[in-house]
Amino acid sequence: MFVPMVRKEFLVMVGSEKARSTSINCEVMTEVKHDQSDPLVDITFMDGKRLMMKRARLTIKEMLTALQSPCVAKDPQAKMTAKK
Repeated sequence: MFVPMVRKEFLVMVGSEKARSTSINCEVMTEVKHDQSDPLVDITFMDGKRLMMKRARLTIKEMLTALQSPCVAKDPQAKMTAKK
């Protein structure tokens, strides 16, 4: 698996018009560094909490699953739907 491509595909998925339309406050910013540091996806939520994915070998599915859990926990509508 070519790791930088996985990160790129993840950014394309979360930055797509369809994904951003689910949250009007969603903003996707990218910063590419060429300093030989480990790949990192750093997500900051509106409440200031952060999700950092540092592992170099995460799949897109693992990254999306890691993102989904805190998003559902922070979304009151998703919580209500889960209770029904």
